[in-house]
Amino acid sequence: MAADVHIFGIRHHGPGSSRQLVQALDALEPAEVLIEGPSDVSELLPLLADPAMVPPVALLTYPADAPDQAVFWPFARFSPEYQAVCWAVARGVPLRFIDLPTWWRLPKKPPEEQGEAEPEGDAATDRAQQILRDPIARRLLLIALVNAAPVAVSSTLFLFFVESRLQAPGWEGPFLLLFFLSAAVAAPFWGRFGAARPRFV
Repeated sequence: MAADVHIFGIRHHGPGSSRQLVQALDALEPAEVLIEGPSDVSELLPLLADPAMVPPVALLTYPADAPDQAVFWPFARFSPEYQAVCWAVARGVPLRFIDLPTWWRLPKKPPEEQGEAEPEGDAATDRAQQILRDPIARRLLLIALVNAAPVAVSSTLFLFFVESRLQAPGWEGPFLLLFFLSAAVAAPFWGRFGAARPRFV
């Protein structure tokens, strides 16, 4: 009979997710803990739970000849992944990473070794620079940024409010939908309110 597998969707660096995950691990007492991360460095996981390793810390990988092209995986004390590692190490439970290996995210050959053909990334960069040279395009991008910033900031803070203050991880989606629906319902009221206010010139 195959063992039961429990999958937990977590928010990276989410205190609420960390608490809920540790509670679930205590209740389930799994035989093995599998964590999203590069599978070729699983042997380093016990070091993360070493008392001398004080978070925030990060797993850092880079090509030996190009240290400026590093890739890292950060861990804070309130990261669910960090808490899962500490839980497993403290109880002697096997654990490992189960994502793509580190080399998958490292840069490929440097541009000078790719031949005379223009890399696709360079072509995209040229197109972006061409757009940014257009003053009208720059103005439109600025307007879009200013218009989107309040919504992006408020919705992101709302997600943290649901997780950390309401302590309802997993309900972020329904609450966020309610958040936007409330704004849409209230829009006509605020429109009439603004039109009714006296204007000063």
